[in-house]
Amino acid sequence: MASGAPRMDALEQLHSSEQERLLDAIDQLRSNGVSHHDIGLPQLIVCGDQSSGKSSVLERLTRLPFPTKDGVCTTFATELILRRTSGQAVSIVCTVTPGRNRSPVQKEHLERFRRSFSSREEFSFPSLVDEAKEYMRVGATSTTNVVSEDILWIKDTGLDLSSLTIVDLLGLI
Repeated sequence: MASGAPRMDALEQLHSSEQERLLDAIDQLRSNGVSHHDIGLPQLIVCGDQSSGKSSVLERLTRLPFPTKDGVCTTFATELILRRTSGQAVSIVCTVTPGRNRSPVQKEHLERFRRSFSSREEFSFPSLVDEAKEYMRVGATSTTNVVSEDILWIKDTGLDLSSLTIVDLLGLI
């Protein structure tokens, strides 16, 4: 007979204060230029044909609606950092990290990109991606979809989240 204790979601089972401290330290290292290649971490890769459900998997993990337009290919990486907080308030902060080959003027322009949301209802992932794509076109030699080294960085914090970092790579596969 099963015990009366409720079953925990698999992601919930991974949550601990030690894990929070570790993830915060990794976030700090990443913000200082240390890549995932330098730190051996478990990784989950979601890949498949177009319209095979990749976005649905990512939406389930993040609770954020991913852009899903037919024939549209992401031209830059998106890093989503989900963190549980002790308070009830939801906070979503979005910035762009310029690629290493950007000029100082372009880097300064891209570092000014900052959007903040206080609820998931006011946050539109597809609109944010479109806006960031336009912002990243500064200095581009073409108006076509050029692959960018820039990274759209989204940090979502709230009481109901599991602490997880997801990187949505370019649509090259």
